[in-house]
Formats: sequence, structure tokens, C-alpha cells
Amino acid sequence: MTEPLLPEPSDADLAASRLRLLSTCLRGDAVPEQVGTLLAELHAIVHEELPALYRQGSPADIVDLHGEVVGAIEALRQSCNLPVTGGKWIVGFGGAFSAGKSTLINALLGAPLLPAELDPTTSIATYITHGETDDVLALNVLGQRVRLSDDDLRSISHDELRVHGSEVGHLLRTAVVVRNGFPWHHLALADTPGYSKPEHPDGDPTDADRARDALNAVHSIVWVVSADNGVISDSDLKFLSTLSAAIPKVVAVSRADRKSPEDIKQIVALIRRTLAERNIGVLDVVPVSRRRSAGYPLTPLTDLFDAWSRQRPAPPCPRTVKLALRPYARYIDGELVRAHEHMGATNRALAMLPADDGAIATLEAINAQARADMDRLKAMLTSLAALTRRLFHVLENLGDAMSTPMPEPSELDLLGPKRLALIANLSAIFQRRAAGAGADEADGTTDTAALAAVTADPASGTVVGNNRHAAIWQTLNDLPDVCNAAPLLRRHLSLAWLDSLNHADS
Repeated sequence: MTEPLLPEPSDADLAASRLRLLSTCLRGDAVPEQVGTLLAELHAIVHEELPALYRQGSPADIVDLHGEVVGAIEALRQSCNLPVTGGKWIVGFGGAFSAGKSTLINALLGAPLLPAELDPTTSIATYITHGETDDVLALNVLGQRVRLSDDDLRSISHDELRVHGSEVGHLLRTAVVVRNGFPWHHLALADTPGYSKPEHPDGDPTDADRARDALNAVHSIVWVVSADNGVISDSDLKFLSTLSAAIPKVVAVSRADRKSPEDIKQIVALIRRTLAERNIGVLDVVPVSRRRSAGYPLTPLTDLFDAWSRQRPAPPCPRTVKLALRPYARYIDGELVRAHEHMGATNRALAMLPADDGAIATLEAINAQARADMDRLKAMLTSLAALTRRLFHVLENLGDAMSTPMPEPSELDLLGPKRLALIANLSAIFQRRAAGAGADEADGTTDTAALAAVTADPASGTVVGNNRHAAIWQTLNDLPDVCNAAPLLRRHLSLAWLDSLNHADS
């Protein structure tokens, strides 16, 4: 019997290795003191002062609105601690447990640039991006940046406790794999945790929260569904409905080579129909396979990445925060108007009643309550304005410290990325579809790269005209940015619809 070339590591060696990794994960580089102070002030405003204001009165959707603010601040915190992803278009890969996200990422890269192909049960959000030198950086729970080896990162998975007897992975929030061979210099891919595990088919709370936070902080999403399942699951649909509708999404049907072409065609059609019925907008549904000979190329996705990589996204935090706070200000304004109307109505009624009428006391009580409500709402508006000024002042100072300008966006900035000439861009998409009519036209396939170009960098112009179709025009004009046109497009994929819009503007 031949001896192994290398001796098996002893239990003592394994324990020493995990202790070393534990020490590494707990002793990192803190952010500069000024940045840390500003981040702490942001945290206090967002997690303490704003919720205290909400408790005085808020609309029904305040939890969702505040969640957008929290997500934007957390994404900013990450970029401050791991600046290698700053200024890059981030594509997040999401999906259920073992959907094939990591495998698909390596296939898209054309080489195993992720260290030894990260386990599909990746327990922390892991980014991969371009850099001059290969490196692995991570952010620990203390907000410190640590440097890991490829072997360290590979060892951190859901099976860490069973394999290594430790749970070091719980000390890390996220990791960034930097590779010189990464093909897109201005783009980063994010491999997020599967939101569910076999023992929790409807979603493990911890993993679901991690995945949701990571995906709501990216610029676009590739949602991976295994062709083995034949459908997009109800738990997938529930999770997708919790993600920001403003983030453009593509559904990738992985492992398409395991099914017949006819089965894949039916699976894609079923997924499209199911998403439309659940009002979940996506740019496209594309079958893919890592086997180049299978007939399911990765070019629909790589074309998207090429288009997105040409963008230089501005820091999304200021715009996201202002868009999320604006409905709250409108809510207070609306309540103030109603309180004023109540007080005016009671004043008129009191003036009309005789002095001895028994209803006077009741009306005076209603009037006093309306006056108190007006005073409270005016104070809320004053507090919200002050908090908003402080918040954007901190963001501007933080931008100066990070050499990334983050001024408060103007109302014009909130209209979205060059949302002008929307109809011209939609027309180009539909004309391209018409020119390529055939099998793709029959099953509703869109020109994904063209749509990506529209959502990322539409041409300039103005949406104006004589609106005979006022309701449709108003829908388009109300969109916060072009990316939100995707659900509308999925429901109205017809040249006739486009023609009616064009004629309405003539």
C-alpha cells in the first residue's frame, strides 16, 4: 500500500487553521475615523430619528418606503468599506438554494475565476470584479475590511459547522473577489446566498434577509431558475415580489441542456406567463447552459453585461433616499389639507348654528382636534425637512471624504436617467422585433440587449404631444425611471399598442 504524498491534516492542525481564520476575520482595517463618524450619524438618522417621526403618523406603505432608505444606506456603507465595487454597475445573481448561480457565473466568465467554484450554498454575498492584482477582501460584522485567501473563502459555506466544526462565516457580511482576468472593467457580479435551503423550502429567515438586502442594493438582477424544476416556484415568485420593482431583472433558466428543446420552449413560455400574471416585470426569460454545444448560448446575458458595463452609474443612495422620503412628505401634506378642511367645515357650521344649539360643544371639540392635528402635522413637516437637510448634508460630506460627489438631487434629477424620447426608444425595440419576426416573435422574445440599452442610457428628447391616450401617457410619465417600463412592456408586447401611442402624439 503506497503512502499518500502529503499527510492528512491532524485535528490539531485543522483547529489551528480555523483559529487563524477566526483571528483574521476579527482583526481588520477600520474605515477612516471621519467616514466612520459620518456613517454612525447616518445610522442614527435612519434607524432612530426617522422611525420616531413615522410613529407620529405615516402612510400604510411606510415600511416599504423606509426599507428602501435602509437598503440604500447599507449599500453605501458597504461601498465605503469595500471601495473596489464603487462606481461599477453591479449585477446581482439571485435564486433558490442550489439553483446554479455560482456555476452560471463561472460559465459566463469563461474560466473558473471564482476560487475553485464557490459552493452553491454560498452563505455570504460574494462579489467578483476587475482589479490590477488578484485579491480577496471581506467585510466583517464590525465593519472592518479583512484580507482572505482563496482557500479561506472556499471554506466558508453552510456546511462549515459540519466539515470544520466552526461557524466563522457568521463573522463576515460580504466578500469581494478581485481578479485581473475579469472581462468587464466597470461591472461587478454578485453571487448572493440562496434564500432557501432544503429544510426550509419557503425560505430560511436569515438567508432570505441577507439575499434580499444584497439584491436590493444592486443595479440589475439575474434570477436563476433551474430547468430541472420545470417552472418558477411560488416561493421564487413571493421573494421576487419583495425586491424593488425599479431594478431591471432577467430570468435565466439554467441547466437547459437537461431538457428537450420542446420542453425548454414550454418552460420559458410558462415562466413568462406566470410572471405576467403576478405582475413581476422582467426584461427577458432566457434558457442557458454552461455546455457550449448545447445550443443555449450565454450571449443574451453577456450582451447585457457589455451594455451595462459601458455605464457609469452615479451613487444611487441620494436619489433612492429622496424618492423614498418624498411620498412621506406628500402624505403629511395631504393630512394637513384634510385637517384644514375639517376645521373650515366646522367653523362654517358653528357660524350657522344658534348659540343655544346642543351640537355646538361637539363641533367645537372636532374643531379643536382639527386645529391640534394641523399643529402636529406642521411640526412633523418641519421635523422632516430638518432631518432631510441633515441627512443630505451628511451624505455630501461622506461623498467628499470618499472622493465620490453625493449632492442632494434636484427635482429634475428625480425624473430618472434621461427618460426623454421614451417612445422613440420603445419604437426601436419593436421595430427590431418586427424585423426578426419568426420563432422568437411567436413566443414573445424581446431584444434583450436593445432593451438594456434603453434602460441604461436612453437617448435624449422629450415626452410631449397631444394626448388622446392620456391614461397611457400618464402611466409612462409617472414612472420614476425608464427601468420601470419593463412591466408595462411585458403586458403590452404588440406593435398595435405602439402604433396607437405614436398616433396619439401626432
